Order: sequence, then structure tokens, then C-alpha cells
Amino acid sequence: MVAEKNLFLTMNDIKDLLKWDFPGGVLSVYVDVEDRGKTAQQRWKALIKSGLNGLTEKNPHDKNLAKVIETAHEELLNLPLEMRNRSLIYFRSLNPEKSFWRSLQLPVKNTFVWMNTAFLRPAVAILDEAPVMGIVILSREMARIMTWHQGLIEEKDEVKVELETGLENEPQAGAGVGQLSGSSADRFQHKVQVQINKKLGEVAAQMVKTAQEHNWQNIILMGSPKFTDTVEENLPAAMQHKVVGILDKNYINASISKIEEATTELLHDWKRQREKQKVAELLEIADSGGKAFTGLQKSIDALEQGRVDHFFFSSDLFVSGWRDTNGDILVNLSEEEAEGLKVEPHIIERMVELSFESNAKITPLEGEASEILKARGGAGVLLRY
Repeated sequence: MVAEKNLFLTMNDIKDLLKWDFPGGVLSVYVDVEDRGKTAQQRWKALIKSGLNGLTEKNPHDKNLAKVIETAHEELLNLPLEMRNRSLIYFRSLNPEKSFWRSLQLPVKNTFVWMNTAFLRPAVAILDEAPVMGIVILSREMARIMTWHQGLIEEKDEVKVELETGLENEPQAGAGVGQLSGSSADRFQHKVQVQINKKLGEVAAQMVKTAQEHNWQNIILMGSPKFTDTVEENLPAAMQHKVVGILDKNYINASISKIEEATTELLHDWKRQREKQKVAELLEIADSGGKAFTGLQKSIDALEQGRVDHFFFSSDLFVSGWRDTNGDILVNLSEEEAEGLKVEPHIIERMVELSFESNAKITPLEGEASEILKARGGAGVLLRY
């Protein structure tokens, strides 16, 4: 396995992995080692051994799994620390001989799965949680413009706020020698603010260029409201809608790691609130008889018919079902109804596949939004027709 660092997971990666449907089995591994201190390599090996041994205990007589685990042991345990970022996702099969992996900066939940297809639910969640995002940090002196992508920040531009000659040093109002009267100080402050606003307009213009170059999906602004408000007002309406968070803190001299931490937390909070809003809208449309369904079977039927525009599901929902003689997926059957039908052990995974086949949007839900939808079966869809 040849190691490459800082590779991003893409939608095309997931589409390629959806084609992995091998009777011999596919091993899917998601591993996170947050701390990269002295014991990181030791903990990495312990995590790998524990996860793979757990699969062996669940499938003690599976010879295919035993062979794949032997290969995975060699490939993963010997991977040097310097070739890894924060987390790693890894897929392996031996029949046919195929492997795929990415080293990421995002946190993932440690997960080891053995099934006949790649276990892609966490990968889908990574793309949903990590849009390409612009981060703009503002102060009176300068602006820092960055692009955040799957946990990594690249600083793109730095715009300095250079005031006209004579405006750099702010005088104080008062009656003392060398000081301006109150009205003169006010005029001075106004002139300074005009200059700052002009520069902030230039920052907004630079943001538009960078957003187009790097396909920003969301934007976070940092700094005093007197700066962030002005920049936001100078953005085109379409970009104003992309502003998902404003942090009233001075991060102008902060390290990249501090900025990554703050923006990741802010984005996470915004995503949870956004999910609650979307689920509320889904339930309202479904309850009023509009183009939406909740519940597993209705959602599955709509997906199989290609009618779904947006599929929502509780990210920690695991449910099995059956396939009828036509290959259609069924859930919530009685023992008598299910007699003679083929078991389908991974319903949510099949629903994700159907969503990709019909180009439907997919949102795995976490937190409160997930719990709300679980009360309605853990799945819901917005319909195209």
C-alpha cells in the first residue's frame, strides 16, 4: 500500500466504492488517532488489532475474512506515523484484489465492518460534514482569507488595511495641547472609518474571487461586528447566503491549528441547527400531505421509484429487512410474511446506494435532529414529484 498524505475524500471516490459488491467480502475500516504524541504509534497499533480481532470473534469461521485481515494487518500496522494525518479510511478485498484508502485530517468514529460491499455511511457523513469553506479573519489592520477543506486550512490571501498618510495614528479628543476638539476628533474618526470601509470592500471583492476559484460552499467570518458586518454587506446576495457563522473574537494573529479548532466547532454547531430546521420542514410537508414521506418503507419505495430529491436518515440507525422475488426491499414484516424471502442485512446502506443511483441529496442526521426523525422511523424523503 503506497502512502500519500493530505488526500481528500471526494464524491467520485464514493461513487467508485459503491461498485464494490463482492461475494468474497469487503473490509471497511475507519480509524482515528487524535493525539500525535509519543504514544500515537503504539495506540494506532492497539486500535487496529482490537478492531480486526473483534471482527474475527464475530466471524470465527469466515476464511475469506481471515485472509483479508492478514493482509490488512501487514498494510495498516506497518504504516509509518509520518504517512498519516489525524484519521484513516481503508477498504480491502482479496477477491478481486482491490484496496482504497485516504489519510484525512477530520475526526472519524473508529469502525470496523465486514460485509459484501464497502461500508460507506461514515464516508457520506464526512462529505456532508466537511464542505469547502471560506474563512475570513478581520481586524482594523488586515484581513486573512483562507480555504478550509476537510479539516485542513490553506491560507490564500492577506489584505492589509493601509490608511491614507496622516490617518495612521488616532488623536484623542480634548482640550490639551496637540489634541483635537470633540468635533474635530469625530471628523477624524469618520474619515478613518471611510478608509477602513473602503478597504473592507476590497476584502469582499477578493473573497468573491477566491470563492469562485476554490468553490466555497460556506463562509465563516471572524472579528469585530464593525468589520464583519461591513464585509458581509459588500458581498453579493448569493454569497451572503453562504455565511453560516460569525465569530466575534480576535483571531488575526492566531495559529492555523487554533483557527481550525474554532471553525470546525462553529461549523458543527451550525450543521446541527440546520439539520433540526430541515427535519422540521420535512415533517411539516409530510404531515400536510405534501411531497414528502417519513418512515422506512415509504422512503424505500420512493427511492426505488427514483422519486426522491433528498434522503434524510439517522446516522446511527441500523436495521435489517428482506428482498422479495422482484428484488424490492421490504421492512417491518412479521415472521410469517418474511418466510421464504432473502434477508437484506444492511437496509440504510442499500438506501444510500439508491440515492446515489438517482442523484438524490443525502443528509445523515446527528444529535437532536436524528432523535426527532427516529420517532418517525429514522428515515424521511423529500420528493421530486
